[in-house]
Amino acid sequence: GRAILHEARGVVDRAAGLLATARSLSSGLEARVALAVDVMFPRPALLDVLRRFQAEFPSVELALHSEALGAVAALVAGGTCDLGIGTPIIRRPSGLDGLPLGFVEMVGVVSAGHALALAEVPSQLAMTEAVQIVLTDRSPLTEGLDQAVLPGRHWRVADLGTKRDLILEGFGFGGLPLWMAQADLDGGRLVEIQPEGWTGRRPDYSLSAFWRRAEPLGVAGTWLLGELGLCCR
Repeated sequence: GRAILHEARGVVDRAAGLLATARSLSSGLEARVALAVDVMFPRPALLDVLRRFQAEFPSVELALHSEALGAVAALVAGGTCDLGIGTPIIRRPSGLDGLPLGFVEMVGVVSAGHALALAEVPSQLAMTEAVQIVLTDRSPLTEGLDQAVLPGRHWRVADLGTKRDLILEGFGFGGLPLWMAQADLDGGRLVEIQPEGWTGRRPDYSLSAFWRRAEPLGVAGTWLLGELGLCCR
């Protein structure tokens, strides 16, 4: 009797879960949402949104992809992801809708021990002779369209974490999102640089949302779009 009761309770619980899922689907709630987010997007804000998403939609499975530059829109255009938050693209595929959201504040930085850190305003010649650490674009949608890449010597890396590590170790200079660089700036490990000829204003990294026009976002996807959009300035 005890064995049967244990199994019966399991069957009842699974049946209740199945019924809840059926009700959610009938109300427009997706069973799964695939989300692609640009590596520049503020990570603390993303984690906060995902924490609230889990509480709001406990039955919805989430697939999260982290990509750079045009690769975000490419994942959505190719059908891998339902929603993408990434940089605007010039060659937008047909059938892909976009919505400007805002921007992420960027900062030019170099290791505190690097020669560029010693100059109050690095000259253009000094910047050209130094190595710029550049994030590689792995997407055909924006391939070859460098953002904020100065003439001179370049090292290209495939992920933002490696870029930060190389800059910290003094291999060269580069731009990082302020949310990532702030602790190292405060701790004196990184120094902000304002090269000669720059306006004195920190650059921005624009962000837009992408989804396929033929497949409108459901309840959970729309919620994610709204909450992630609020994280952009």
